Amino acid sequence: MGQVTDQSAKGGVMGIVIYFMVKYNVDPALIAMATPLLAGVLAAASKKIGDPNVASFFGDKKTT
Repeated sequence: MGQVTDQSAKGGVMGIVIYFMVKYNVDPALIAMATPLLAGVLAAASKKIGDPNVASFFGDKKTT
């Protein structure tokens, strides 16, 4: 699985989170502030789980 799949999965997660925030009437300003924060959290998590050089969940972890 490549970078495109990884970025698509992260975008899907962000879309679902934003959908529920809108559905439950979260303040639009909070949604605007939370979106980049969520992107940063997903990138940090993918660096821990997958390939740290490309922030990919699906990349192989290099052990050098």
